[in-house]
Amino acid sequence: MIDRPKSVLIAMRKTQSYRETKMRLLQKLTGIDFLKASFDEGIKRERDWFTGFHRYQEKGDIIDSFVKGEPISCFSGKEDGLFYVAFYSGSTETINYLTVEARPSHFFIKECGAHFCAFRFQKEPSTQNVLVRTIKKSALEDMVENYALMLPYKKQNVAFQNQFTMVYHDWDVLLCQEGRCKKGLPIVDHCVFDETCRHYLFM
Repeated sequence: MIDRPKSVLIAMRKTQSYRETKMRLLQKLTGIDFLKASFDEGIKRERDWFTGFHRYQEKGDIIDSFVKGEPISCFSGKEDGLFYVAFYSGSTETINYLTVEARPSHFFIKECGAHFCAFRFQKEPSTQNVLVRTIKKSALEDMVENYALMLPYKKQNVAFQNQFTMVYHDWDVLLCQEGRCKKGLPIVDHCVFDETCRHYLFM
């Protein structure tokens, strides 16, 4: 019991004002200890702070970034071509997410070896509103296969066509081949290098 006052009263002075200040500090620290003991007792929760992706505040933030052509943090599951963007559900037990679908045959373009194509949100068939799904946080870990960043394809004075590519957490990229999307190592496309310069690669 002497440890707390000893650490506070070190270099104690003999003036009354100094003594009162120290006594108030001791009282505050004791009160904080009581509060901590009351609220922490019996509560043992393990918390995994790392998620690998950003959780947006609300659905509108994600849609705005998509329409404006801003980078979007997402994750993918086992199914190629589908990506999920998370946002808060208002509950500590669940999380909401939107599903974004790659369309490799729409507005496909190769730029500096990166593959871009059109993306769209999955929508509810009846209302055509953007589909929102909810999942328990405990089940989320089994759903996540990879983390990724959606990077937009934008050019000055050209209308944005919802074209994105993906860069994954392990530096793999989105590959659009034969009308399908998959995750893989970056590849050199033939159109990247001019015929007159290509022979320098093999010198």
